[in-house]
Amino acid sequence: ESFVWTENYLINEPLTHLLRRPVPSPSLRKLLESFVADERHHIASIGKLLKTARPDLYENQTYLFFVPTRKFRFVTGVMNLFPRLLPSWALLIGVLEENTISTAQLYRQAGANVDRLFTEVYMLHAQDEARHCKLDALVCDWLLAGQTGWRKDLNARMLYLAFKAYFDPDWGLQEPIKIRLERKIQHARV
Repeated sequence: ESFVWTENYLINEPLTHLLRRPVPSPSLRKLLESFVADERHHIASIGKLLKTARPDLYENQTYLFFVPTRKFRFVTGVMNLFPRLLPSWALLIGVLEENTISTAQLYRQAGANVDRLFTEVYMLHAQDEARHCKLDALVCDWLLAGQTGWRKDLNARMLYLAFKAYFDPDWGLQEPIKIRLERKIQHARV
């Protein structure tokens, strides 16, 4: 769910906004278009994987456990609306895509404790993400070039707020843990 949300809202939305305007070169435009296409493919693949694994949970919804805080949605939503003014979103996704590679390695290290199909999907996803890290750097170079003064300060502040909200330890963990505990309690009563 996290990958689907992140790639949809933190990558595709700002890139789509950028592609509606002039891009410095045709080759950069092609790279950005391929980036969007890759992310759409990832979203579809991971969504299909979730629906296949748990049709009872994902047949009619996409997000059950991954529910970003209002603060995180607000900060990233503002970045998405103004991707040229606030290119700190590109720095954020660069870090999150590097984190995807680490997550895939954890799947592989888990061995038989994780369904093989999940491991394969995430390993393939990580290969694309390694290439995307290079694209993230190109986007950052393009969008952050020459930023000074208040724009630089504003982007630093937005990036700080996004990371602070994303890595808040009270977010993202409580609901899945609560659901698992409730299920264990119900199972123990039966």
